[in-house]
Amino acid sequence: SNLVQNLNLSLSAVNNIVNAGTISSAGSLNIAAGNSITNTGVISAVQNLSMVSGIAGLVNSGVVSSIAGSVNISNLASQNLIINNTNGSMQA
Repeated sequence: SNLVQNLNLSLSAVNNIVNAGTISSAGSLNIAAGNSITNTGVISAVQNLSMVSGIAGLVNSGVVSSIAGSVNISNLASQNLIINNTNGSMQA
């Protein structure tokens, strides 16, 4: 693949983000959804990976990874963060 080194990516949606493929960045990756983030594929970043969801939280049965940084998950609401990682993997 022809990746551009240190290229950061930000992806945002008013409602849901549903990934069944690959979302990746050669730098940092920021994902924000107004409602929920669902991943059955691969979400990866070389540097830091940040995911922000609305009320519904994160459902991951795929791979969420940061090669040389951290994985941060938060929500927009001032309430408990809901993460369902059944059959999923998170790596940093």
